[in-house]
Amino acid sequence: MSATARSAFVPVAITTDNGTSTLDVEIGTVMPRQQSGLLTAMRHGLFAQVKVATPTRAVPHGVTTHCVSRLEGEQRWIIDATFLPSGRPLHVNGFGARFLNVRVLAAEVGALLDQEAGRLGLVQSADADTPLVLPPRG
Repeated sequence: MSATARSAFVPVAITTDNGTSTLDVEIGTVMPRQQSGLLTAMRHGLFAQVKVATPTRAVPHGVTTHCVSRLEGEQRWIIDATFLPSGRPLHVNGFGARFLNVRVLAAEVGALLDQEAGRLGLVQSADADTPLVLPPRG
């Protein structure tokens, strides 16, 4: 099952060690995904594409795209890949890779993804306080 989320930028307040800032976030796609690992069993979880408008020094004005995943049993969304506004890859792991350069998505953006996955009926439970539970496969 594939699902396209609402496609509109929404402001999300992010709290960091440097204070609070607001990012414009768009969820492009949220969908269930499974894939076998090289050294692991089949991984089941969710895949999402998140676009973030980030006018900072490190990233020029434009939209950075993150491909993220959250596997069954996990409490946080992990960034699998990041593409700069130019399309240049900044960081690329495969779906669900948890052994190399693991980066966690901001909790506030993860909460937005959890809400969208729930709205689309892709999860039995998903929030930052509990592990991800997908509907039964069959």
